[in-house]
Amino acid sequence: MSKTTFYHFLRGIGFSFKINRGQRFIFERPDLTRKRTVYLSAIARARSMNHCVVFIDETWVFVSMTKKRGWNDNTIPRFASASTMEMFSCGKTAAKNKGRRAIVISAITEHGVVPGCTKVLISGRGGADQDYHRDMNHSAFEEWLRESIPRMQHAAGGRPVSLVMDNAPYHSRQVEKIPTRSSTKAAIEEYLRSKGLEVAVNSTKADLLAELHAYVASRGGVAAMRSYAVENICAEFGVTVIRLPPYHCFFNPIEMCWSQMKAHLNKHGKPDDNLDTVIGSRWMYLFENTHEKKAIQVKMRTLSWMDTVPPDLCSSWFRHVVSEEEAARLKLVADFNNNDTLGLERGSSADESSSTSMDEISSLESDTDYDIID
Repeated sequence: MSKTTFYHFLRGIGFSFKINRGQRFIFERPDLTRKRTVYLSAIARARSMNHCVVFIDETWVFVSMTKKRGWNDNTIPRFASASTMEMFSCGKTAAKNKGRRAIVISAITEHGVVPGCTKVLISGRGGADQDYHRDMNHSAFEEWLRESIPRMQHAAGGRPVSLVMDNAPYHSRQVEKIPTRSSTKAAIEEYLRSKGLEVAVNSTKADLLAELHAYVASRGGVAAMRSYAVENICAEFGVTVIRLPPYHCFFNPIEMCWSQMKAHLNKHGKPDDNLDTVIGSRWMYLFENTHEKKAIQVKMRTLSWMDTVPPDLCSSWFRHVVSEEEAARLKLVADFNNNDTLGLERGSSADESSSTSMDEISSLESDTDYDIID
């Protein structure tokens, strides 16, 4: 068999040549399957109600982003003597390290990047751009969210806004955490007293956990009592929050935006860039530190690219994500019909149709009440 024939054979049975992934075994956790089902139902409902679906996310960029590959001169001696080193040129110089990093956060709709929602937070402290010299945390994210939601609503043109985000720690700060089995006895006592419950002086930790469990159960369970800062902020503005399932970044079209943005930064980045080429010589005196200059330069390039993303490009990203969602729905229906992993009865007659609609699968959407003691 020739290489060409073997290549087409592998392609025909679903293989492709790409970077190897770390996992050797393919499996799906039941909780991820359930969360994907909930997400697909929620995003379909938002689109059917003509909501303006806004996707948000964060990514990293670095000061010394340059091309990884380029044309290099292979005719030069491999070990040139020191006296003749300067006469040889071996191609474009790559950055020696990534340098300082910056966090980019933005929001996109199917009509483009939401104006005014892109921020670049440069790591470190001090400098002329001091307001953005901090790493991403829940305070920075929640501040950005409060500033950006009105811009999202303006871009929606009067349509309701559904905000889609992942479950990063700074997206998921709980307003008040419910104690768990691993919590200290003092923490459980303090929580129960804060809720107006009487706590006996001689209570053991087991007694406190039992009382805590009864209290939480009387309030509808842990899921009903959890309160997240992000959901509360969005509720103030009348915005619906939709959470992406874990490990499902391919449902977020902004990931394709990040990929093209980084390709742009790598293409135009140079190890010896100076700030003058980006923001003008009249601002040079503000940035005495060379690393500071390069960090601000990357920030300006990033903002410039994000401001010029064509709406048609965003629309193509959204179409790709919709196709991914449809493929996931078809797989969900096929899995539901072909095995019993969901623990549902199919029917007593073998002659009955086993086809399953998304409406039936959506019945799994109710939240599970997790036992806080476990």
